[in-house]
Amino acid sequence: MAKNRKDEVPGASRGRGLVIIFGILDVFCAAFLVISLIASPGSPVSASVPVETLPAFEENLDHYGAAADNSETYTSGNSVVYNSPTAPETTAAVPETTAPTVPAAEDSTQLYAGFLFPDSATVLITEAEIAARANSKELCQRAINEIYARHGYQFTKQENLDYFNQYAWYVGMPKVTDQEIISQQLNGIEKTNVATITNYMTARNWG
Repeated sequence: MAKNRKDEVPGASRGRGLVIIFGILDVFCAAFLVISLIASPGSPVSASVPVETLPAFEENLDHYGAAADNSETYTSGNSVVYNSPTAPETTAAVPETTAPTVPAAEDSTQLYAGFLFPDSATVLITEAEIAARANSKELCQRAINEIYARHGYQFTKQENLDYFNQYAWYVGMPKVTDQEIISQQLNGIEKTNVATITNYMTARNWG
């Protein structure tokens, strides 16, 4: 014959209830301890992140001059501080300029003003100088005329008179109308220069 619940040991059911209550309390305590540890501000949590090398880099290690070390780890606790560089002050450069040189007006009172070759009485004239200063029939003829004008030759062509009469050095000197007399007064350098200019003109059919 089965036993009636009244046959159970008194207090057994109450003991099982206490065990269940204590079990629940233990679970809550354990959960609270875990939450406390996680939420604790002083507990450092660092995760190791392995440094991986890209396959493309591994295939070209020889070109970079150093072997890759895959054993290094980087911890998340490390911090990197980047200081933004201050942009240097710049000053706009002002290009140095020079005022253009304005040629002074020729002084008509200056000795031998208007000459193409002022030193033709003391310096031999070269063909290069003629090409640079008197590269035309008119200018070559003027270069010869100025040698004669230096000795006071009285020109017969009005254009020559108009040109040399604008210079005080020519107006104030005595004039000679005989070209042969003037030719005899020329020194050796002047005669050579006349011949050089004449030959330059002849070579170009400017006679």
